[in-house]
Amino acid sequence: MLGETRSEGEQIMFGAPPIYKVAHYLTAPVTKFKAGDTVPVKIMVKPETKPQYIASVATSFVWDNSVLELVSIDKTGAPKGMANGFPLVSPTAINEAALPKDGNAMHNWLCDLGDRSYRSGEVLIVTLNFKVLNDFSTTKIDIVKKNDPRLAGLWVSDESQPLGSNIPGSSVLGAQNGVTINGINP
Repeated sequence: MLGETRSEGEQIMFGAPPIYKVAHYLTAPVTKFKAGDTVPVKIMVKPETKPQYIASVATSFVWDNSVLELVSIDKTGAPKGMANGFPLVSPTAINEAALPKDGNAMHNWLCDLGDRSYRSGEVLIVTLNFKVLNDFSTTKIDIVKKNDPRLAGLWVSDESQPLGSNIPGSSVLGAQNGVTINGINP
C-alpha cells in the first residue's frame, strides 16, 4: 500500500490519513453567569497529533432550555466555508427553527469547495451565544450522538464529528467533550 511506503512528511504533504485524529469540543468562560448575561460557547476542533485537513464539522448538542436560550451565533474568527449554521430546519428534525430554542440543535460547518488547508492548532468553528434565563449553580451543554435518547423521535442528518483526511468522508474524530457553565447560585 502506498501509504505504508511514504515517509511521515510525505503523508502530511499528500493528505493525512484518518489515523490522525481531531478533538471536537465546546469551551466557555469559567466566570459565573447570572440571569440576563450572555454566555459565549465556542465549538472548537484541534488536531491531536499531526496537522489535519478538516472538510466539515457537525455538532449536535443539548442544553437545559429552562436555564439557557440560544439567541445568536457569531462566525468571527471562524474559517470561511460554504456553510456555517443550522441546516435542514423542520418541525420533525433536530433544528425546529433557524435558531433552535427547544434544548437541542445541530450546527454544521463545511469548508469551501477545493479548500485543502491543513489545521495544526485550535480552530474556532462558531460561537454560540446563550442568554441566561434564570440564576443557576451549574448547567451543561453536551455534544451528543444521533442515537442519544435526548434526541429520540427527531431526524438528525449527520453524526457529531469532524470529517477530513485524504479519504473523502472519513471521520477523524478524537476526543469529544461538552462544557459546564458556572452560575452564581451556590
